[in-house]
Amino acid sequence: ALNAVNVGKYQLGWASIGICEHAFYEAINHASNRILYNHAVTEFSHIKQFFVDSYCRLIAMKLVSLRSKDYIRSASLSDRRYLLYNPIIKMKVTTEGVVVMNLLHDIIAAKGYEKDTYFNGAMMYIA
Repeated sequence: ALNAVNVGKYQLGWASIGICEHAFYEAINHASNRILYNHAVTEFSHIKQFFVDSYCRLIAMKLVSLRSKDYIRSASLSDRRYLLYNPIIKMKVTTEGVVVMNLLHDIIAAKGYEKDTYFNGAMMYIA
């Protein structure tokens, strides 16, 4: 029963990563097709910075989760490091997911509030 809790904590992190990654690609698609002042939104320096920050956070989230996966796979009675990393995934990876979604929301602006878009649903699930 306790291992089910550990697996659930682990899966929460990967769910956040999946939601954020899908929203990331949707934000890139939207921003590259939106033209303001005769430039694509992706050409603005602050938008580039938001994308870089979001991408770096996504990669860091994946790396922490992959390390936890290795600790789960190599767990034994003497090696229980996964008991430290699973709560970190639950807390830190999901919190960083919220930060990534907020950065992406700043990029796509009003599009994030439209109904029947992935981003709108993702904001509700991740928050």
